[in-house]
Amino acid sequence: MKKAFYFQPLSNAFFIYVLCAILGASFLHQFIKDDPPCDLCLLQRAAMLGTAISLLLNLHFEIRVEHYALALAYSLLGFFSSLYHIAIHMNPDVEIYTMPVMGQYLYVWSFWIFLSSLTSLAILLFLSGVMPKSGKLRKEWKWTAFALTSLLAIGLFITTFPD
Repeated sequence: MKKAFYFQPLSNAFFIYVLCAILGASFLHQFIKDDPPCDLCLLQRAAMLGTAISLLLNLHFEIRVEHYALALAYSLLGFFSSLYHIAIHMNPDVEIYTMPVMGQYLYVWSFWIFLSSLTSLAILLFLSGVMPKSGKLRKEWKWTAFALTSLLAIGLFITTFPD
């Protein structure tokens, strides 16, 4: 008997790993370049973390539309905050304090990440009614995603309130 390939849990875990890698890279950039994040950058990080936690709910409980709706809400928050950040820096009188990464500033990368997150979440939400809801992800993957997300949440909390 062939094992069924369960798209939803695997794609949620992959999505969480990608978001955690991006958040980890932003922490590395912050500490290596000694570049503290601004308030809008912190809001974008929190929205990215909220998206990852919402998808983690799908892994821990079951695939539900409510979890995808929460992830979409966090992604929309991050999308509009990064769009606002871009609009602020379009003003020539506003100084940019950070260095570009691969030719783009971090808030522009954040815009593209949230745009792709919204697109991916819309596809996953569409497929949630088509794909079978049963199926388990390996426990190691689920707990690794939980550990990474928890570690980044603690790191975000500690770096936000350094005093």
